[in-house]
Parts: sequence; structure tokens; C-alpha cells
Amino acid sequence: MALTDEEEAPPSLYEYGLVVLEHWRWVAAAAFLAAIVTFLITAFAMTHYYRVSALLRPVDQSNQLSGPMGALGAAAGALGSLQSDIPMLSALGGQTDDKVQEYLAILQSYDFTMDLVDKHHLAAYLNPPRAPWLQRLFPRDEQWHLYDTMNYRFDTDYDKMTGNVTLHFMDESRSEAKRILQLYIDSLRQKLRKEEVQSSSEAITALSEQAKNTVDPTLQSRLYSLIASQIERQTEAEVTADFDFVVIDHPAGPGKVYKPRVVLDSALAGFVGALIAALILAARDSRRRSYEDRSQRKSTMAVEQSGE
Repeated sequence: MALTDEEEAPPSLYEYGLVVLEHWRWVAAAAFLAAIVTFLITAFAMTHYYRVSALLRPVDQSNQLSGPMGALGAAAGALGSLQSDIPMLSALGGQTDDKVQEYLAILQSYDFTMDLVDKHHLAAYLNPPRAPWLQRLFPRDEQWHLYDTMNYRFDTDYDKMTGNVTLHFMDESRSEAKRILQLYIDSLRQKLRKEEVQSSSEAITALSEQAKNTVDPTLQSRLYSLIASQIERQTEAEVTADFDFVVIDHPAGPGKVYKPRVVLDSALAGFVGALIAALILAARDSRRRSYEDRSQRKSTMAVEQSGE
């Protein structure tokens, strides 16, 4: 006796849904248990982090151009020619974008991060000493672990439309998060200022040497003009408070925990728990149907054989 198409057809999703509804108490219990366990872990066991943010904006480089570029900018402004303005604005936009990419690369680099950690003695705070037995069982490079910790807590966003850079930092203490993020900002400014002063000093030395060895009065005059321009840049880098970028919003953040998100994580865990319970019930029902189908086939075959 052959099985009919109806008997061979697999159960539909509707039938599985009926099975889940029939055992809804198990599904609800699984969701409740998953949500409660997740709530207890996220609320009491996991480290709570506060997140603070700061908003930076690169200084308009057109205001800092000197020498030939400054003269070109002034000429373009005086002429008021749209054909001259558009290429200059495009170049300045590209220059700002390159500058921001330089900022982000520096902020996330290993040398900058570890220099900040060492200079401000953050190692003991971020990476408390571990027990000797734990170090033997799970050895790790402490310096690289510090760098990973800082990079995990530090984050950046760059909005190309506005040109603004947003810096974020997470910590167990909101006040400490503000302090460390301010250290990032101050250290970046100091590094950029130091590089600008050093670059200008090297340029002044090279141009002065060239001017001494030049007999052409016109060329010598141009070289001295470039030297004056470099001295102006060096002085500006040393005395300007908002050198290279302006802090629009100083480090600040809400008083609520940023991570973990206890309520959201618990709700997601409850949903996942209910889904897993439903899948288990559907799998059990499928196995039961399969077992009953095999039993029915064996019974049918036994009846046919006895009839023969």
C-alpha cells in the first residue's frame, strides 16, 4: 500500500505555528529566563561605560596661507572672479579633508596612543596589575593590550559635509572619560604645533643658507620674503591657542550608561530565547511526526506481507 501525497507532504509552517501556540508557556518561560539572566549579567556583572564626545573643526587654511598662496588668495578675492574662486575653494576643501585624515591617523596610531598613556600615567588606571598565576596561564603583551584598550574605548566620526570631527571616549567614570578625551585633544594640538614649528625651523635654516650663497639681488629678496613667511608661520604655531583646529564642543556626555544597554539587551535576549524555544519545539514535533510516519510504514508493510 503506497502512501498518499497528503501523508508524504511535510508539515506546513501553519502546523508548526500551532505546535508553538500549544506550548506557548514553554516559549514564554524561555523568553523570560533569557531576559532575566541577561538583565542580571548586564546590570550587575558587566562593566558599565559612560561615553563622552567632543566636536572639533579644522581651522580654515585659507586664513593661514602666506607668501605666494596668500597673495593668490587675495588676488582672487579682489577680482571676485567665479572661475578663480571655485578651483581655490575646491583645493581648500581637499586640503581640509587631507588634514582631517591626518588627524584621524595620528589619533589612532600606536605611537601617539602609547605616548599619551606613558606621559599621563594611564597604564595603572586602564590596566591594573594581574595576579602572577593569571599572567602565567594567559600571558599577554601588556603594551599591546593597553593600546587595544585605548582603541576600544576611543572612536572618531568625520562628517565630510560639515568638515567637523567628533571624538568619543568611554570609561567607567564619566569625569575620567572627559579628562582622557581632553588629553587626546591637547596631545594632538601639541603634536601638530611641534611638527609645524620644526618644519618651519628647518625651512628657515635651508632658506637662510640659500640666501647667503645667492648673489642675485632679486632672488635673494624673494628668499628673504620666504624666510619672513616661514617665521610668521612658526610664530603663529607657537602663540595661536586654536592652532590647526577649533574645539566647538568640549568633552561632555549624558549621565546615563552608554554600554551595555541593559533594557535593550534584555529585550533582545528575550526575543532570541523565545525564538530558540520555538525552533526546539518545531524540531521535536518534526521528529515525532517522522517517528510516527516510520512506525506507520512498518505497520503497513507488516500487514501487506501477512496478507500475501
